[in-house]
Amino acid sequence: MDIISTDLACEPVLWHVVFNRKTESWWARFVPGRFKHVRAYAYVPGLHVWIFYDVGVEGAAIQVAAPGAPANAIIASWIADAEIVTVMRRPPHKGRIPFGQWCAPAVGHLLRLRPRFPGATLLPDTLHAECLANGGTPFEMPHARRNAKPAATNDR
Repeated sequence: MDIISTDLACEPVLWHVVFNRKTESWWARFVPGRFKHVRAYAYVPGLHVWIFYDVGVEGAAIQVAAPGAPANAIIASWIADAEIVTVMRRPPHKGRIPFGQWCAPAVGHLLRLRPRFPGATLLPDTLHAECLANGGTPFEMPHARRNAKPAATNDR
């Protein structure tokens, strides 16, 4: 997939990764090591916004904040008792996908779906079914209907 990169559509390249020593999640006490949670944020210069990405057992959260007080409040709450590492995002790599980090599970986690059975969000087809089972509604544009019949032609 090509990455769109213009002043008004781009992916942040420089991310600030926050390693928290404490978290409010009860299960974090079982996480070995000194850091109990990790999340990341980045600034998008062309759009003048900050993006915050935080994944927990309750699901993934993406927030967008304007510079100044809104972003500063989020950053301040995130960096309490934490270490920050600024990392340049690497170009896409091909050939290997870490378990659970492909499209379907990531989108299922982002949507915080309640799957009907274990593994229900591992494949695109089963994720589709889970989206519908969790109250999703199909969005179809009139010109993109899969079952539409072609217009009749007069080729006589």
